[in-house]
Amino acid sequence: MSRFIPIGDSVNFRHLGGYEGAGGRRTREDALFRGGWFEIADDDDAARFAATGIRRIFDFRSTAEREKRPLGPRIRESVQIHELGISPGSMGPYLQSLRNLPAAEADCKSAMTRMHREMLEEGTPRFREFFARLVGDQGPFMIMCSTGKDRTGVVSALLLSALGVSKTTVLEDYLISADVYRDKELVFARNHGLDALGIDLTLVKDVFTVHPEYIGAVFKRIDEDAGSLERFIAETLGVGSEQRQLLQNAYLR
Repeated sequence: MSRFIPIGDSVNFRHLGGYEGAGGRRTREDALFRGGWFEIADDDDAARFAATGIRRIFDFRSTAEREKRPLGPRIRESVQIHELGISPGSMGPYLQSLRNLPAAEADCKSAMTRMHREMLEEGTPRFREFFARLVGDQGPFMIMCSTGKDRTGVVSALLLSALGVSKTTVLEDYLISADVYRDKELVFARNHGLDALGIDLTLVKDVFTVHPEYIGAVFKRIDEDAGSLERFIAETLGVGSEQRQLLQNAYLR
């Protein structure tokens, strides 16, 4: 089974299966999905989406993002959608600010790293709600945000960690998005209208990809706040040993 699922113009719709987790069991490619915004353009798209068996979508986009690009009726009629909006991860306000910033002062990589660190402040209650809704259910589901790389990447990293996947493998999955968007960064910048704002598109390339430093900032903040990733999952996110066992039984083979 290919890791990627071609639906509409989405390029980062993929499953999270095949990773070694707790007890040597593997994550389920038929139940765990992640991606960015997508639309069902035709009957072929509809058939591909139906084949995933996805019953629930956890949408981490902000309210403004959902209003700008809502999921279409063919999606909303077939799945349950949980709206768990997180603003950090949407770089629109920052990109707008670049209009008046000298090029020498634009450091998008540092801004993205900082944004990932800040994501935990607003995101942690949403992450906790995500796990609370997930525990006890076994149906296929999807994690999504606008491009399927930042907020989706963080939630996927936490989920895989709770399933016992190693940090090395978690990072490898996170960095798949860099391969997905490689050589497409400037296209995405134009699609966001940044050239019309007079922004030098080469300055914003790091907004439309991922780097190890981004997810590294999340893990570092977790260690600072909770002492360890394990304690963060158990105590902050409320996924104790019993809840974790339920997740592993549901989503590992």
